[in-house]
Amino acid sequence: LHVYAERMADLFRMSNASTNADCLEINQQPNTSWMCMLAQYVTPFIASELFVAEGLYDSWQLDNILRLGCGQPTPAESCDPSQLAAFREYGESMNSTISVAVKDGRPR
Repeated sequence: LHVYAERMADLFRMSNASTNADCLEINQQPNTSWMCMLAQYVTPFIASELFVAEGLYDSWQLDNILRLGCGQPTPAESCDPSQLAAFREYGESMNSTISVAVKDGRPR
């Protein structure tokens, strides 16, 4: 597993997380149930309308997922062009995962 996935799986187990039962039923394997904490995996199982607010970036993501080695005080001030490109690509990818899961406020 990717380090992020390992950390999310650990968090899911340690916190005894509660999430959508239908999603958990589909993701019963030990290394997949944690995914039901994340919007792109759980939204297909939600019947009500949703209001989604998602930041494209945050400082935790920069340090722990992207591991760019820059970003303080801001990426524009401290990242080189290739790091900025990776930063922007990550934001676009984050946005697309939510866009795929939700259309017009309704889960797909």
